[in-house]
Amino acid sequence: MAKSKDGLNYKQRLFADLLFKYGNQTKAYEQAYSYDTQGRSKQIIHQSASRLAKHEKVQARIEMLRAKSGISREHILEQLSEDRDFSIEQNNPSSAVSASMGMAKVLGYLNESVEVTHNTTNQTLISSLSTEDLQDILRLAQASD
Repeated sequence: MAKSKDGLNYKQRLFADLLFKYGNQTKAYEQAYSYDTQGRSKQIIHQSASRLAKHEKVQARIEMLRAKSGISREHILEQLSEDRDFSIEQNNPSSAVSASMGMAKVLGYLNESVEVTHNTTNQTLISSLSTEDLQDILRLAQASD
């Protein structure tokens, strides 16, 4: 497959563009490599997406897209902080939690997947919780308090 000036082939470049657009590695990988993902487990797709997202040239493409868009990490954090403060003022804890989760994601505190083990006789492994799943779990935990 031919490579462009940035050293990426078509699918790698498409993956980087979709990752920039969606902010979700798995979704970007599934769309960029659609025919390659058929019949593959979600875990394998997630691992492939994670590995490709760390590729130096993919990272460079994403940074170039960020620079062109004029949106910086600091700008996003500032907006999320303002949204969180407003949500608290409006007594809307759900929105405040969402803004906090967004800040944590931007800062790299949340990965797209979490491994959880359970200390019972049958250990349970949850290998690919999305950010949305984590937010749902957090909401359920808060509702049960």
